[in-house]
Amino acid sequence: MCLDSPSPDGDIVKNFLLHNNLLRCDVLFPVATKYTYVNEALNRTSTIDYFITSNSDSTVAFNILDIDVNLSDHLPIMAVCLC
Repeated sequence: MCLDSPSPDGDIVKNFLLHNNLLRCDVLFPVATKYTYVNEALNRTSTIDYFITSNSDSTVAFNILDIDVNLSDHLPIMAVCLC
């Protein structure tokens, strides 16, 4: 589910994040590629995979990876956190 467009389900998730002080990594670290699902044959894209953090100070990087060896419709997402 895309959390950037209004929808009843998306609003429930956004309210949960807000009330639990959770942050989306794609908002903390804006990236050029916003889509995490890409189906070229159907010409469809969407953002349906997320990393959520409770501590923005310990999250140091985030990216959506578009790599050649990926055979899935889902693009890998990566977050780097301090432990």
